[in-house]
Amino acid sequence: MFEAIRSRLQLKLIFAFVLVLLIPTAIIAFYSISTTTGILAEKTRDDQLRSARRTAVSIENFLGRARSDVLMLSQAAPVNEYLTASDATTRQFVRAQRPHLQPNRIS
Repeated sequence: MFEAIRSRLQLKLIFAFVLVLLIPTAIIAFYSISTTTGILAEKTRDDQLRSARRTAVSIENFLGRARSDVLMLSQAAPVNEYLTASDATTRQFVRAQRPHLQPNRIS
């Protein structure tokens, strides 16, 4: 009889100790994971923002250096001739395609 009571008491004590150990451990683990996840997400966001800003500055610098070249090229005679010819070719193409673009009429 004492053996059965003693056995049940041992099981209850083991169960109590396991709960006393697992509950705080689970709470600490959850807190650590959520805190770490937040910190890593914030760090990643900051790194991406910093990278995007560097890229924007690099693009602005490139466009600033190329601005004078583009202005000079836009005023060059060969470029203007090409654009004029290209515009005329486009107009001819549109005129040629216009009959094909008309909706089909049912008679």
